[in-house]
Amino acid sequence: PRSKRKYLGRVDPDTGEIITKKERGSHSADKSSDRSAGIISELTEEISRKNDEVNALKREIRELQKKNEKLMKVTGKISKLAEDALSDEGVL
Repeated sequence: PRSKRKYLGRVDPDTGEIITKKERGSHSADKSSDRSAGIISELTEEISRKNDEVNALKREIRELQKKNEKLMKVTGKISKLAEDALSDEGVL
């Protein structure tokens, strides 16, 4: 004698219920759309965080460029004063 088996479905790991093949098709579509929505929201949040970081870095770059311009003016004045002092002494 041989055993006759009938496919009942799979056991849902979360609830422990048996999900038939028909139910599993619609059930998995719901889960995949929920997963997709979750992934999309996570990616949107990550993009938002990265945009905030980029904007902060751009602000920092602008501030550093302003400081650099001021330093370049000061070093230009210092080098001009040094050249004038050396030319007055006759070194140059």
